[in-house]
Amino acid sequence: MFPTKVYLLEQRIKRHWHFVPPNRIDQKYRIYIGYHAKTSEIMAFVWGKRDLQTALALKQRLKALKVSYERIVGDNWDAFVNAFSDTGDQWVGKQHTKAIEGNNCRIRHRLSRAVRRSCCFSKSMFYHVKSFNIGF
Repeated sequence: MFPTKVYLLEQRIKRHWHFVPPNRIDQKYRIYIGYHAKTSEIMAFVWGKRDLQTALALKQRLKALKVSYERIVGDNWDAFVNAFSDTGDQWVGKQHTKAIEGNNCRIRHRLSRAVRRSCCFSKSMFYHVKSFNIGF
């Protein structure tokens, strides 16, 4: 999947959802997405833990796709702020992430309905990754 735009005025980054394996609360996995609000396009995504390595992996994925941006919008998570510190303009706060929150809710609902009749996902991380890869 390649983004249609390679130069963006604004890139929004947010955690999409998380998955907790059964009986293992210490092993949470999350998907982080780079989202362009004007076109409602997901530019890149990466699975990982809530740490700086995952934020840097998302930045590397955006760089590999040759996506450039002038502004980063995200929530107040230290890893995003540190990973994208070289960006000239950073907007931090929940008031700036409304568009991506609505998109996350829509994606979560559609993917869950595609793989199950109920609104819940499977208890396997494998199926979480596969369902998101099917959608994108």
